[in-house]
Amino acid sequence: NKRHFVSGGIGLNVAGVVILIGSILLASYGNTHPLPLNGTTIALAGAVVFLICICVGNQLIFFDTSWVTRRFRDMQPMEADPNTVVRVVKTDTVKGEYFVYAGLNKTVRQAVEHDWPFKGSLRRKAWHVVDEKGNDVTDQPYIDEEGTLTVVFD
Repeated sequence: NKRHFVSGGIGLNVAGVVILIGSILLASYGNTHPLPLNGTTIALAGAVVFLICICVGNQLIFFDTSWVTRRFRDMQPMEADPNTVVRVVKTDTVKGEYFVYAGLNKTVRQAVEHDWPFKGSLRRKAWHVVDEKGNDVTDQPYIDEEGTLTVVFD
């Protein structure tokens, strides 16, 4: 889970500092360097390259550590597990629909109990599960049920 943009940003910042120091040292030697430029031009070019490296490097670090990037990574699609069944479960007492995950050999009751999507206080109430046609499927195999399941509290 390496953060490549942070590593690249740090590398650019270090490179910018090295270029700045190198250009100042090269400019301070007067006319003994092999470049056909005067010291002021070398120091100015080094400062410009330093500023560019610092700006781009810090933007890379900011991009990789911002909350938007982390949220984007969390939203990336995952490959489905072939040994897991996913169904949509809802209830009339709680707003919203929820995904409930369970193994292939679980019943509807076991799946809902294991991945209970509702408030904890509702767990103590008696309940059963019906399919879209209104049939009680509480003790049926979870893998055999299709569509949205509804938990009905008694």
